[in-house]
Amino acid sequence: MKMKSIVLSVMMVLVSVFAFAIDPSNSQLVVLNTNTTGVFKVIYHQPGQNSVSFKVYNKQGDIVFADYIRSSNGFIRPLNFLGMESGAYKVELKSGNQVTEQMITYSTASTEENVIDGTVKSIHVSKLAGENKYLLAISNQGTNRVNVRILNGNKELVYNRNININGDLGVVYSLKKLVGAPTFEVSDKNVTASVTK
Repeated sequence: MKMKSIVLSVMMVLVSVFAFAIDPSNSQLVVLNTNTTGVFKVIYHQPGQNSVSFKVYNKQGDIVFADYIRSSNGFIRPLNFLGMESGAYKVELKSGNQVTEQMITYSTASTEENVIDGTVKSIHVSKLAGENKYLLAISNQGTNRVNVRILNGNKELVYNRNININGDLGVVYSLKKLVGAPTFEVSDKNVTASVTK
């Protein structure tokens, strides 16, 4: 009986030590694949006020997206992969010395939309800080299939992709080897819009 009490006491001490070692203030990262094609939901929990470096790497280790977020107790934000290549990506969040990572897989294989009833209302292109990074924003109403083409300064085609969208879309393109000012062309069954930056 005495031995049983000693074993129980030791077990209680071990449980207390393990419970104490689990720090509830540790950050937590979850990246979920939503039902929206190409859009993931990033959920990050970190108690207190934080400055978070947010990066996404492709399988070659290149940074394909980077942002800096000031958060209070974490954040929830969408991460749009439309226009990206299929494959494995690493989502990395860094706050101070703490780095949290999660691997995700994005696939361009998706079911075709049965009803295409959308219309592109407008497009907007902004040059971002960094090496030839551009944000393409498409104002769209309804479900649509759009074609995005990017031409270099010599009017040579450097990118061409059809994308199924539902509502508005924003995509960042990294055009590191681009020559001259790029021209973005977006078209659907009704409209063709073009912007040169």
